[in-house]
Amino acid sequence: MQEAASAVDDSMGERVEVMPVRATRPNFPTEPLPANAVTVTAVFTNPAKDVLLGESHGRMHGGMQVSPIISTNQPTFAFRYGVLPWPIRQGYRVKRLCDGSTYEVKDVRDDSVSRIKCPVVQLGRAKESF
Repeated sequence: MQEAASAVDDSMGERVEVMPVRATRPNFPTEPLPANAVTVTAVFTNPAKDVLLGESHGRMHGGMQVSPIISTNQPTFAFRYGVLPWPIRQGYRVKRLCDGSTYEVKDVRDDSVSRIKCPVVQLGRAKESF
């Protein structure tokens, strides 16, 4: 399976910088450790997602749903097993080298085959893409 994961990296991967962080105190921002940052290949995806707004998530009025629907994105990085020298953890920062945008890891999920998926949240202001 590592051969398949390597082929995915070759065709869809991009260079990113992964920076570990250190928690200073509970409920305070983490402190980045730039001296320990590594540059690796990862696959970045940013699929669209519809979100229902409102208290009850599906209020009905006259047979029609009246909760507003907004569109947002779910950015995710996927790393091949063994590409990082240490286990990635929540709060680590990932920087796309192609455009400089920085993300923070929200969760670390194993796909049970050959990759580690990390849903992320963008830090700073999003750049417009047209």
